[in-house]
Amino acid sequence: MSATSATPATATRRVMINIAFSQLRRHPGRIVAVLLAVMISVGYLTATLSFLATETAAIGRQLAARTAGADVVVSSDELSARQLGHRVQTVRRTPGVADAELSYQLYGNIDQRSTIELQSLPRLDQLRWAKLTTGSWPTRRNQIAIGKTAAEQQNLGVGGTIRVDLGNGPQTFTVSGITDEQKSLFSGKLQTGFLLPAAIDPQQAQADLLVIGDGSTSANGLAEALDQRLGSKITVQTSAAYGQQQVKDMAQGADVLRNLLLIFGCIALLVGTILIVNTFLILLAQRRRQIGLLRAVGATGRQVRRSVLIEALITGLIGSALGIGLGVGVSAVAAGISGSLAGGLVIPPTVLAAGLIGVLVTVLAAIGPARRATRVSPLEALRPVGDAADTRRGSVISGVVATLLAVVGGGLIVLGLRGEVQTLLVCIAGSALLAVAILVGVKLYFPALLRVIGKITAPLGPVGRLATANTARNPGRAAATGAALMLATGLIVTLQVGSASVKASTSATLDQHYPVDVTVSASTKPLPAGLDQKITKIVGIQSAVVLNKTMITVKPAGQPSRKIPILAGDHAASVINPGAGQVPADRLLLDPVLAQSMGIRSGDRVQVRHGAVRQTMIAEPNRIAADYIGVVSPAVMHRLAPNPTPGAVWAKAAPSADITKITSALNRLLQDQPDLQLSGSLTQKAAYETLLDTLLTIATVLLGVAVVIALIGVGNTLGLSVLERSRESALLRALGLQRRQLRLMLAIEAVLLAFAGAAVGIVAGAFFGWVGSAALGSELDYTTTYFSMSLGQTLAVAGVAIVAGVLASVLPARRAARSAPVDALAET
Repeated sequence: MSATSATPATATRRVMINIAFSQLRRHPGRIVAVLLAVMISVGYLTATLSFLATETAAIGRQLAARTAGADVVVSSDELSARQLGHRVQTVRRTPGVADAELSYQLYGNIDQRSTIELQSLPRLDQLRWAKLTTGSWPTRRNQIAIGKTAAEQQNLGVGGTIRVDLGNGPQTFTVSGITDEQKSLFSGKLQTGFLLPAAIDPQQAQADLLVIGDGSTSANGLAEALDQRLGSKITVQTSAAYGQQQVKDMAQGADVLRNLLLIFGCIALLVGTILIVNTFLILLAQRRRQIGLLRAVGATGRQVRRSVLIEALITGLIGSALGIGLGVGVSAVAAGISGSLAGGLVIPPTVLAAGLIGVLVTVLAAIGPARRATRVSPLEALRPVGDAADTRRGSVISGVVATLLAVVGGGLIVLGLRGEVQTLLVCIAGSALLAVAILVGVKLYFPALLRVIGKITAPLGPVGRLATANTARNPGRAAATGAALMLATGLIVTLQVGSASVKASTSATLDQHYPVDVTVSASTKPLPAGLDQKITKIVGIQSAVVLNKTMITVKPAGQPSRKIPILAGDHAASVINPGAGQVPADRLLLDPVLAQSMGIRSGDRVQVRHGAVRQTMIAEPNRIAADYIGVVSPAVMHRLAPNPTPGAVWAKAAPSADITKITSALNRLLQDQPDLQLSGSLTQKAAYETLLDTLLTIATVLLGVAVVIALIGVGNTLGLSVLERSRESALLRALGLQRRQLRLMLAIEAVLLAFAGAAVGIVAGAFFGWVGSAALGSELDYTTTYFSMSLGQTLAVAGVAIVAGVLASVLPARRAARSAPVDALAET
């Protein structure tokens, strides 16, 4: 009996599945919009996950390259390099150890001009991770192998010489070879090199003991054995664990980026979900008669829903598969641009989760339209459109839900901005809830907004008034179109405001930390005449000024006096970065490190003396005064030393300058003048700005994807509007409305909907952009967070939204105008 009763159910289920496949085969164009939405959304998430995994892996390789060839790393924060070296023999005698050697790492100073990261050349080939592009490895104490960046910036090749101070005075090294450096988005312009261990003073270096096993035991087992043998004050880790520890702090920047990009990925999914819902509403409205026939011949609502969900499942699987392929391709291109692709593209397992999310979102998005299509009776379903009796159903519930979400979201935003823990995540959560509240409650406020804006259509006569009435007649339909436009404009404005505010705040913070891009100073001899003009001629240098120098004696209260150099220049303000401020007329700016060593705090009064001239001044630690000097205004300099001598040149680089080329040109200019010292913050600041510009570019491009999805949704919702109003349009035509007037009416509706949606999107986007930049500024410890919004860009966004709305109405309007009134009315 059970088998007999199961046969009809199984057959019916098979029929409904066949119907679902048949719909996809016969009408593939219907699901193109859904496929695009799923593919782009999943592709976005896949690209984000894969690209960041590749970049993080590149960071890991860079930081852990020195220890990657070892099985175990022995280190200590308490023992010196020399003391750690005393453990080498103990380690080598440990069972399971094939060999071990001490690896040094330290920073040197090239001609007192730039920093270079150095490490000892491993004795064992297994530990030599870098590859030589030209030349050979050092074989003598006075030889060095340098990286490509150092070779370019110092204008050096094999056989050239370089002076490096390793902490115990300058030494001259001959370049024996040039190595290839790994790159990533976060690598910056660091100069690197290799020296023989004998050339490094252990007292000036950090050291790790690299251990290679003989294969008789695992790395974990070897680490445990060494940990027991070496005792306290020693940290023993596997090479993999050590590398992860090194990456942990450095990867915080990648974590922030991942959070930001995944936020945009979630937004893309949200926009895609709305598009999928609207598209399925259109598909089911188009198939209303077919669904009615199925219901009339015995198909239950559950069976019809199952058929629709099977279509959604198949569409989601295809779209997710295409999206994963698209995302992997995009991440490969992005990693190729950043330079991290050389180490291999990393595709994390989480991309499968992104694909499953795409399938799940597609199926969930189809549930609502499927239930709506099967809720009506078979007879009602045979009509071309449904009644509008339930258009306002659920308004009270929507209002309550929207209010609760808005209250909770607003509270989280306030809590996040006032708190100090997880500010960004709390504000993101609050903004997400508030954004959902705006979308959920759109039926409540959007019709009223349309009526207000619609007053401008009164001069257009009956067609204008009819268009205004039509936009507010069906709140659900207007809300669907408005929501798509709100998302499109809101996303763009959020990014514009957020990126502009973050960049302004970041630039101001960087200016405070790095006030002067380039400083060339003379230590003992006079500054060469015309040096500022030569520096100005370097491609990428925007301007350069000469500052006068003299020596003064500074006496803090209760502290010994100290003789320091001070600088002053008539045009110094022109080369100081804007966010750093200026030189006060009555204060002595001191290098913060120098001020701390002298026991001077901001606002302290100090006695300043130059020869017979004495003056009391207020001291202020400030980064404008770098390299253990003081900076004063020209008026103060004139009072203290009427005839100072030129002592330094300050220069400002153009925003888009090539830092490597500038550094190379400066080193070439100063190579025969050892008395001149090169400093400044150009390299450090440029690395941060390049990173920020790259991240904003990536975010902008990826966000454009979500905007494309939203604009597709606008066309779909307008198409649904025309389909649902075919009888109404036919009746208007029958009453004398011309095709031209019908097209004009729909165009006016589109403009009103676009204008209202854009207005809400711009206001909401500006607010969310400000919240995001304020939260990020709190996370990054910005001194001040600036709100920045471009009026021109915002007006352009509004214009594009309105034009997009009008263009999206063209095809639906043509479809409605072409339909004969008699044919449309005959379908009742």
